[in-house]
Amino acid sequence: MVRCSVLAILPLWGCQAPSGNPPSNVDGGGGPVTAPWVDGYYVGYQRDIYPPEVIDFAALTHLAVGRVSPNPDASLDTTFDIDEVHGPELARRLVQLAHGPARRRS
Repeated sequence: MVRCSVLAILPLWGCQAPSGNPPSNVDGGGGPVTAPWVDGYYVGYQRDIYPPEVIDFAALTHLAVGRVSPNPDASLDTTFDIDEVHGPELARRLVQLAHGPARRRS
């Protein structure tokens, strides 16, 4: 399986398999997959420097939003390093934009 990500704050980056060597069986369905997998990594605490609205979602196939961290009681902190209201709002907004009309069509 060929999957590659460059985890960066600004800009969102990704990579793909070299031409002539497409990823194989990335979808788990047994057949070859020829479309590249392009990850973006977005962290909430940088939202003012790189607002979600400027992300080129047409260039991405996947988006990771950070960060969710464990609490001492084994629950999850989903503030995305912002706060309990604005962190989840940002995550929902990113999902909305990622699934919108500008998203990548493989």
